Amino acid sequence: MTVVGNLVDNALDAVAGTAHARVEVELRTEGRSVVLRVRDTGPGVPAEHHESIFTEGWSTKKPPAHGKRGIGLSLVRRLAERQGGGASVRDALGGGAEFTVVLPEALTEAEPEPALAAPAQGTVEEESR
Repeated sequence: MTVVGNLVDNALDAVAGTAHARVEVELRTEGRSVVLRVRDTGPGVPAEHHESIFTEGWSTKKPPAHGKRGIGLSLVRRLAERQGGGASVRDALGGGAEFTVVLPEALTEAEPEPALAAPAQGTVEEESR
């Protein structure tokens, strides 16, 4: 939830006030891996900042009076890396940004359903009582 929430919140901030604003969220599996993509039609992220935006404290916004900024994307990457995955950004097709988070081995194989036991059959003597 932290990963999805931060990426969607940032995408909504990026498209705020733009014409034809669009945010897309894609969550899919590839084998046992989970892949999350969040695309927006905002201004995008300049190529020279594609890595630095994941650094704690980096932000395009002014810090609020009550705290600091630049925590969300660093947290997203840190959480993904703890699971053996990663987080990245690239230019979205048609403009904007596309963030991808991959969590390998996030899914376990389903446990087989227990076999239903056949109902107990009584003996002929029991049934005749």
